[in-house]
Amino acid sequence: MNDSNGDYLLGEFVLTVFPSAIPTWIQPSSNQVVELGEVFEYDLNATDPSGIGEWTVDDTLRFSVDSQGVIHSVGTLSVGTYDLTVYVSDILGNVLSGEITVTVEDTTPPEWIIVPSNRVIAYGSQLEYQLSASDLGGIDQWRVNDTSNFEITENGLLLSMHILRVGEYGLIVTATDPSGNSLQCEFLVRIERTDVGVDWLVQVALVIGVIIGAVGATTVIAIVIYIRKPKA
Repeated sequence: MNDSNGDYLLGEFVLTVFPSAIPTWIQPSSNQVVELGEVFEYDLNATDPSGIGEWTVDDTLRFSVDSQGVIHSVGTLSVGTYDLTVYVSDILGNVLSGEITVTVEDTTPPEWIIVPSNRVIAYGSQLEYQLSASDLGGIDQWRVNDTSNFEITENGLLLSMHILRVGEYGLIVTATDPSGNSLQCEFLVRIERTDVGVDWLVQVALVIGVIIGAVGATTVIAIVIYIRKPKA
């Protein structure tokens, strides 16, 4: 500073620049729900006068966050809940954090790989029928409604428990995933006899020919033996 005569005064001072406040959310973070098998993405938005410097997330094993604040799942997330803390800092190092819970749920029932169909087996034979269903969470349980005559293994193999009587058996098979979602199918198992018209196991024909040559006549005696199969 100087006056009209050219005299001037000197002074020293210190200018201190204080850091700006921490960033603020444009929209507050909120908990998220995602279906099993879907890719998780969640866009966060924050603002700061000095500019946004960096985004980070604490669970880097299952999640990542890009420079635009979009959280991505890493790989396929299993059913369950995941608690995340997300950090956003400005270029001066001021940090804002937010917590969210990501819930992965399974509401989708299994699907048949091959839809079960009616089965026909001969009387006296055992039923072995492999059923196949798929589910992202796996098949946790197989059930069949007729437990007096049939059983089903943990791998979906349907078996008869004894020699079944001739007739039809209406079955309902259920496949359930670990989250309790179920798939059902109804079909028939029909037990049939293999003979036609006569109830038999073995038929033996014995032909005895007696030739009477003196008179030139032939007498044929046919003996037919039926061994009947026990009725079912």
